[in-house]
Amino acid sequence: MSREVDNLVVDPWSYYTFKGRFSDRANARAWAAPNWITDHQDRRRLQAYILLESYVMNMARAWLNSSASEGDKQDRREYGDPSIIVDQIRASVLGESFGLHVRGAQEPVQDRTEDQSVEPITTPEFEALLLLEEWAEDEHFDMKVVENENQSIKLGDSVMVLGWSSRKNRPVLNVWDPGFYFPVWSDSGSDAEGFTQEFPEKVHIAYEYEVKVNENRTDTFVRRITYELRPRDEEDPNSEVTCFMDDGVWLVSGGKKNDGVYDLAPEEGTYTKADLDLNIDFIPVVYFPNFDPGQYNWSYSCLGPVMQILDDLQATDTDLQAAGAVAGTPPIAVSGAQFSEGEISTYGPSTVYQLGDGTMSTVDTSAGMRVLAEYKNELLERLSINSKVPESMLGRVKPSDVPSGIALWLSFAPHSGMIKEMRRIRQVKYRLLLKMVLRMYANDGEEVDADSITPEMRFGSYLPADRMETIKMVVEAMNASKNPMSLETAVRMLAESGVPIDDVQAEVRLIEKRMVEEALSLVQATGDINAGRRLLGYEDGEEVAQPPAGGQPGVNEPSPEEDESATFFE
Repeated sequence: MSREVDNLVVDPWSYYTFKGRFSDRANARAWAAPNWITDHQDRRRLQAYILLESYVMNMARAWLNSSASEGDKQDRREYGDPSIIVDQIRASVLGESFGLHVRGAQEPVQDRTEDQSVEPITTPEFEALLLLEEWAEDEHFDMKVVENENQSIKLGDSVMVLGWSSRKNRPVLNVWDPGFYFPVWSDSGSDAEGFTQEFPEKVHIAYEYEVKVNENRTDTFVRRITYELRPRDEEDPNSEVTCFMDDGVWLVSGGKKNDGVYDLAPEEGTYTKADLDLNIDFIPVVYFPNFDPGQYNWSYSCLGPVMQILDDLQATDTDLQAAGAVAGTPPIAVSGAQFSEGEISTYGPSTVYQLGDGTMSTVDTSAGMRVLAEYKNELLERLSINSKVPESMLGRVKPSDVPSGIALWLSFAPHSGMIKEMRRIRQVKYRLLLKMVLRMYANDGEEVDADSITPEMRFGSYLPADRMETIKMVVEAMNASKNPMSLETAVRMLAESGVPIDDVQAEVRLIEKRMVEEALSLVQATGDINAGRRLLGYEDGEEVAQPPAGGQPGVNEPSPEEDESATFFE
């Protein structure tokens, strides 16, 4: 979806229209899109992906306006600023560690049977977590998450696709380039009931490849994989909905006029799979936007809002490099020497000028270089502000210059707000993806109640912390007479500050177990039961709460937001 008035297009890629080559519609087709991409929005989207990839790969010089000469392009300096922004934002989104979790999953408790043997009692949630852990390890899920996040942050969009492997006997996961993703939306933007269409009911994954026929001929083909939800019985629109899959190849070279990717003629395709019923009632394709698309169907890159600053930085770096060459080997003015005509033609490093006053001197140009350096610092500061990536993350703040971890933490406020927004949309998408994994297992006969299980992705901490200040704060809060801090919160704060605590809930259980043991020892030694109550934080004579059935003393079942019993990929 986009808004257009007199060739002014407002969409997620409007950030790049200051580039002459990007705003030119004719160039958009010729430069980025093959002839089977006929939709203008798709051409514009694919061109944006190529532009963004060029910036991250230090190839932005290719997008200089047409007035730039080849010499200007070759002299352009690009020092990796876009790549640093993408890397640092990805590190914050994922945190120090990330992992899988299932709501309500707790470690098995031990129960004694009638013959006094110990038998662990598990829950469906814990069994589902174990299944997801095994799948994630086999499928290298952590690596694919990093690839997916890198793509989404850099390009604005990414796509993950699931499929069932009979050979591996598990769902397999692929991360696709968003340029291969072509969802089919209804013309009205509404579903069959008139509500806003949340998910497309038909999706194409399409890309082209070449096959060399002989020395003089190379054929170009398009492979298109189509997923479509429709009633299993076409004569009964109210029958069970299922996902059908087609996998076909079309020849698109040879000068033939091609239909668009959405309209490739079925009779001209060669199919490896045709109208295959996957026996699932969902399309196993999950689109990952970088930010909430809102009114648009597509999101935008973290580089979009700062693209012009990046251009100015590259221009300034180029000028600084030239100025550094001049300042390092300054021009020399010499008298009494004769030069051939045309021998001295331009100002530059080591240039020699004739003077008639019998002197020799160098020309100091370092002042101009200092001005350029100051201007670059201003651009870097604005880049930090507008990209919401703190200067400390860009390597521009020395540790000795930071007054405290709390002060550094406060400087992360804009960045923290952005990361929370990005994580919010990702939580929804990863939950959907993991739910699909469980449903595929259930469809294959695995005993898992996929409909009632809620899997989640848990991201780690990314905020800096002053460990000593945090410890002091925790001690003061725990010892407060009114509204003392809970043990769970205290342990979590210590873990986030860098104290080596692998599992917050396990640490809490261990602390409370030791507290109970110490209280019992104190009562036995003194004979004063109130002394034991006070050690556990109770008033004299107050009834001590009983632990929940099958649980540990004093440990209630945590809420989904507080439970940290996740399995992490370090």
